[in-house]
Amino acid sequence: MRTVMCAVGVVVCSLGVARGLAQPAPADAPDRARARQMIQRQIEALRSRQARLEDVMARLDAGAPLDEIRRTVTERPDVALTDEDREALLTLLAELNPELHERWRRLSEQNPAMAERLRSRILERMSRDRGLRELLRLRDEDPERFRLRLEQVKLGQRATAAARRFVDATVNNDGDADRIRAEVRDLVSRQVELRLQEQRRLYEQAEARLGEARHRLAQQEERREALVDEEVASLLRRAMQGGDDRRAPRRPGLDRPR
Repeated sequence: MRTVMCAVGVVVCSLGVARGLAQPAPADAPDRARARQMIQRQIEALRSRQARLEDVMARLDAGAPLDEIRRTVTERPDVALTDEDREALLTLLAELNPELHERWRRLSEQNPAMAERLRSRILERMSRDRGLRELLRLRDEDPERFRLRLEQVKLGQRATAAARRFVDATVNNDGDADRIRAEVRDLVSRQVELRLQEQRRLYEQAEARLGEARHRLAQQEERREALVDEEVASLLRRAMQGGDDRRAPRRPGLDRPR
């Protein structure tokens, strides 16, 4: 009997090793990496929030006015930014608001300290903008969608400015309203086309993921007998560790008295 159990143990171990070697890399590894980055950002934000509250508590203990403490506590928490995020936001600023970016650049040459304060205020406002944070995410995850989304934002800004000019032209009755209306329509049309391109890309990516899932399913179906062997190895290993099969988990609806 002991010889038989040893032989079974060898078979089980061999099947277990084969199972470990045969396991492919997780198919959702990229998604897991992105999720890890998101969680890490949230951890950094929580740490920043904790440090900020500890500073507020120290100021409270030092006798700071209660109104000031209340205002500070109820302010929206800072969004944790990496140095790379800050550089990316400044690049976006140059794209979306070149006048302000040029003002900051000139100030950097004339008064670096004041320029740094201006930069901090700009980055703080930008970091709280949900649309810009989404752009930062796309910059890392999908450069093509980032390009499409950035162009949409820029066209939206131009369309908004043209719409204001249309209102002025209509109020002043200067005869330029029709031309400006056509300009607004052209800008919006280009914006919608970019939005449709982004949606097509999303659908293509979804179809690609579905194709990969079908391929993995086909591979699993081809390995059906190997999967059975792996399950048997796992079941026997648990049974051997427990001395019998009483510790092996039972599936609902199976092994019930009839």
